[in-house]
Amino acid sequence: VSYPLRDLFLRYLRAHALVTSEQLAHEFSLGIAIVEEQLQQLREQGLVMNLQQDIWVSDEVFRRLRLR
Repeated sequence: VSYPLRDLFLRYLRAHALVTSEQLAHEFSLGIAIVEEQLQQLREQGLVMNLQQDIWVSDEVFRRLRLR
């Protein structure tokens, strides 16, 4: 099963260090509820992390930042 919106978010998160739900909603002209639902699903899959209240990072970016 293909999840194009999640794939798009994951690609964006891998290219940017820290991102908020609002930034993603604005970037892709989507409602915040849709963005947060997709981010939660990515988090459940272990692909992104929720660092603070509304700050998201991909697991790959987080590992790179920790190694520095």
